[in-house]
Amino acid sequence: MRKILKIYLVLFIISTAVNFAWELSHFRLYRPLMTMELTTAHLLWFSVKDAWLYLSYILLVAFFAKNLLWFWASRAWEWAALLSLGFAASTAIEIHAINTGRWAYLPVMPIIPVLEVGLSPILQMSFGPVLALFLLLGFMNRSVSD
Repeated sequence: MRKILKIYLVLFIISTAVNFAWELSHFRLYRPLMTMELTTAHLLWFSVKDAWLYLSYILLVAFFAKNLLWFWASRAWEWAALLSLGFAASTAIEIHAINTGRWAYLPVMPIIPVLEVGLSPILQMSFGPVLALFLLLGFMNRSVSD
């Protein structure tokens, strides 16, 4: 169990780093929030929150796979489930946030037709967990072989 906790701690750190890089690259696609200036600290906080979402998607797949380390010997359905969870959750979050005024897009944000949500956050939350897991697997395989 201790090994699993260490793996998930490393995954959380990697997920935070992936999200922070993404936040730095796409925060200019949003209208500035009226209540606060976006700072590096805010972007880091958003990245930590998004990393928790990544972990929740991964753990939900683990629940159905009945294996906390499903990504080590994974099957196609698990990756499809992870992508689907990220897509569905991010779409719901974006629709809610836009409809309640939590944030708004600038005209430069590519919009997904029909859904009317930004492409960048959907890609972030759909493919980010996959990227974080690939980075984790690469890191863990390298540290095991060293």
